[in-house]
Amino acid sequence: MGGAVEENKYAIALLNGERERSMYFIDDLTGISCKVRPDCYKETKSRKLLISDLKSCKSATPEDFARDLVKYAY
Repeated sequence: MGGAVEENKYAIALLNGERERSMYFIDDLTGISCKVRPDCYKETKSRKLLISDLKSCKSATPEDFARDLVKYAY
């Protein structure tokens, strides 16, 4: 997967930011404390947060990707 990502200009742009930083928050609906650690995140020029988290899958077809989402508990 690494090679394919490194050859894709869009993937490179998504992964150009701060990497693997843990973030903590309390969910407004449930009050549950949460933690996330995305592969990469950055603030855009319009001050929006862009979060990227790469996942492996058998193939990019909707059926295979849906199956792998369940299989790997993504």
